[in-house]
Amino acid sequence: MRPRLSLSASLPRSAGVRTRRTRAGDSARLASTMMSASLVQFAVGALAPLILVDLHLSRARLGVLLSCYYVTAALASPAFGRLTGRIGGPAGLRLVVLLAIGGNVVVSVAEGQGVLAVGLLLAGLAVAAGNPATNLAIAQLPPPHGVLVGIKQSGVQLAAVVAGSLLPLVARWYGWRASFAVAAVLGLIVFISLLSWRPVRTAPAPASNEPLPAGPLPGVGVLAAYAFCMGIGTANVGVYLTLFAHERLAFTEQVAGGVVAVVGIAAVLARIGWNVLVERGTGRFTDQRSVLVVIALIATAGTATIVGSEHWSPALVWVAAALIGVSAAAWNGVVMLGLVRGSTAPRMLGKASGRVQGAFFAGLATGPAVFGLVVDRGGDYAYGWLWTALSFAGALVVVLLLPAATSGKK
Repeated sequence: MRPRLSLSASLPRSAGVRTRRTRAGDSARLASTMMSASLVQFAVGALAPLILVDLHLSRARLGVLLSCYYVTAALASPAFGRLTGRIGGPAGLRLVVLLAIGGNVVVSVAEGQGVLAVGLLLAGLAVAAGNPATNLAIAQLPPPHGVLVGIKQSGVQLAAVVAGSLLPLVARWYGWRASFAVAAVLGLIVFISLLSWRPVRTAPAPASNEPLPAGPLPGVGVLAAYAFCMGIGTANVGVYLTLFAHERLAFTEQVAGGVVAVVGIAAVLARIGWNVLVERGTGRFTDQRSVLVVIALIATAGTATIVGSEHWSPALVWVAAALIGVSAAAWNGVVMLGLVRGSTAPRMLGKASGRVQGAFFAGLATGPAVFGLVVDRGGDYAYGWLWTALSFAGALVVVLLLPAATSGKK
């Protein structure tokens, strides 16, 4: 039997070290780009108790404002998918971070709902461009792509960790507006790191007039429907879990923000772990479908655990946060890996990424407004968490009804 060749064995030791360092640098830039793009949404959720009081907002009004943010992202995602396919990954990453910085700066000076809405609109454009730009950049990097996609998607949850841990501390001493100013500074640091970065291409860049495949990537429609359902539940948890812990479990603002941080920490690990399972075909997790089914089941169980924390023990909310983190906050990496592996042209990858992401943000836009409305009118968070559980169950039904389309195999 012929010995299998190893890339590391064929290179000098110094070259292997340099390759690992380059890979680490690529991963850090991709993850920090996604963190910058996503920080506003998590910061608003983590600082919601302070923002509501200062700007005299109801829960329903906050939900509407965040829904406008997600609507903006949903409508802009397909357009940004096409745009990033034309301008390339590096330029797309810089555009993402610039929009994110602008959103944070505007929110940091908001004295009323109008300015807050403008800041959220800019931030919505940033997240709309996030996945198409990073997916295209990853497609230009050497494989394997599973860990890279998982790491860059974990940047979204890194934003949750920062929003749930660092920003509430800043807000405690300097006010919630200062927290968004800090987020803008973090974005500026990321932007500077991207100025000279270029991904190492695995093949010559295709011409801009390269013909597109005859049809869309397999399973994109099913993945978009799954993303829509998961988006509803994910937004509900992201926006209202802190408020729930503060109002119903009597947690302080800082401890309630820590619940969101647990979601983020669990998701950072899960986004990488799920992708490794899919790419290696470990055990039963040999394709997207099996992982997405398990994720939807865990998310539904996590929502039920949130309800149980109010009626049985507040400590259960920490368990619920971990369950939500490894499921509702981690599915995106599995889907994006499938798109990267199945892409045949940069513009098609950008278009498919934009379509799935647009559906996800449509779900994000739908969730909070309905959640706030049913809780305000019903007077009980249980109605909102039921709405959340139904959305996760809907995602499960979608992926079970059409198993073949989401296999994710090349």
